[in-house]
Amino acid sequence: MTRKTTAGWPRILFAVAMLSVGGAAAQDGGETVHVAPKGADLGLLGEIRELARRMVELRETAPALDPPPLAVRATPDLIRISSEIRARSLVPADQMAARCRAWVDLGFRQPEFPTSALNRLAGDIAGVGLDPQGNRLLVDVDRLTDGDFFSEQPNDPTIALLLATGVRPDEPTMVHALMHLVQHHRGARTAETTTDALIAAAALQEGEANLVAVMYLFQAMGLQRNILALGYTPDQALNGALTPTALAGAPELDRRVLDFVFMEGFEALSRVWQAGGWEGVDHFIGRSRATHDLIHMDRPPARASPPEPAVPDLPERYEVRDRDSLGELGVVMLIASLTGKENLGLQAGDGWQADRLIRLEPDDGTGGVTVWVTRWRNEKEAEEFLQLYRRGLAETGPAASGAASIRREGVEVEILVIPAALRTPEEPAGSPGTLHP
Repeated sequence: MTRKTTAGWPRILFAVAMLSVGGAAAQDGGETVHVAPKGADLGLLGEIRELARRMVELRETAPALDPPPLAVRATPDLIRISSEIRARSLVPADQMAARCRAWVDLGFRQPEFPTSALNRLAGDIAGVGLDPQGNRLLVDVDRLTDGDFFSEQPNDPTIALLLATGVRPDEPTMVHALMHLVQHHRGARTAETTTDALIAAAALQEGEANLVAVMYLFQAMGLQRNILALGYTPDQALNGALTPTALAGAPELDRRVLDFVFMEGFEALSRVWQAGGWEGVDHFIGRSRATHDLIHMDRPPARASPPEPAVPDLPERYEVRDRDSLGELGVVMLIASLTGKENLGLQAGDGWQADRLIRLEPDDGTGGVTVWVTRWRNEKEAEEFLQLYRRGLAETGPAASGAASIRREGVEVEILVIPAALRTPEEPAGSPGTLHP
C-alpha cells in the first residue's frame, strides 16, 4: 500500500526559497548554467572569503577552500529548514523510527530519542548554517552587518576586548561555519551511520570548529595557548554564541548528547592541540571513530568488531529495520537514566568494547523485536554491567512492550526484547535471567 508523506516538503520549500535568495542552476543542452543570484550581497561574499583565508591560515594543516566559499543571506526559517534536511539525510526516517523503538525497548524513556538529539545537533549554532548540499554558507540577515560593530552589552569584557582589537563579534561564528565547510570538502570520514558513530563524528567536527573559532577570538592578542591552558570553553565566548541553539528547552537525554558533542568534543581537541599542534589534531580526528575514543583518550581506539546477535526464529514478515550501536556514551546514558545516578552510568560503560543493536519489525512497525549484544573487556566488567542494567530495570520498571531476556556468556551480554506472543515454550516465565513486565 502506498502511503502519503510530507517528508519531501521541507526540501521543496527550501528549493523554492533558494531561488529567491541564492540563485539557481539551470540545465541548458546538458550543461549546468549558473545564474548569478539576484541582489547578491557582494559585500558579504567578500567578507566571508576574507574570513576563510584567515581561518585556513589559523588552521594551518587544513586545505584551502577551492573554489572559494559562497555565502548568501537567508532567514532563520530557511537556515532551520536546511538543518532539518541535512539531519534527515543521515539516516532514512523509517529506519530512525525503528531505531527509536529499539532504544525504548532497552529502557530509554524518551520515545523520540536518539533521533531528537541528532536533529538538535544539526541545528548547530545560531546565525549561520550550510545549505543542504553543504556547498555554501547561509548567513542570517542580521549577522555580519554594520550593526555587528556595536554591542548591546558594552560592559561585557570579552566584547569590549574584541572590539578594541578590531574583531567583529559575528566573525567567530562565521569561522565556525567555515570550518564545517572545510570538513564537508574534506569528505566523510566514515560511512557508519550508527548512533555512536554519528555522535562521535559530530563531537570531532564541532570540537574542531569551535577550537578554530575560539583561537580566532584571541589570535590578535597572541593569547590562544594561554586561554586554552586556562580551560576556556565555548560557552564562555560571546555570551554563548558558540553553543548550540537547540540547548534551551532540550530534554535531559538530548542535553547530555549536546554537552558531549559541544563541550567534551572541544575539550578533547583542545588538549590534543596543546600537546601536538594541528598535526596532532589531524591524527586524533583520523583515529577516532567512537565515543569511547573521546572518553578515553589515553586508551587505544575502539576497533573491536561488533558482535553479531543471534536472531530468534520469527515469522517471514519480520525484517531487519535497523542495525545500530549505542557505544560507550549510550551505555553510560542508559544506566544513568535507569538508575538516576551518573556515576553508575560511568562505572557501567567503562569496560565497553563493542555492541550491536538490531531491530526487527513487520511492515507496520508493531510487535517489533529488539536484540542487543554488548562485548566487554573482561568477564568481571561484563557481569558488572549486567547487574547494573538489571538493577536499573528493577528500579524503574521495564518500558518494553515485551519481555526482556538477559543472559551473559563470557564477555558478552545479550538482551532480547520480544512480544509475549512470539516467545517460544522454551522460555517460560520466571526462568533464570529473564525479566517480565
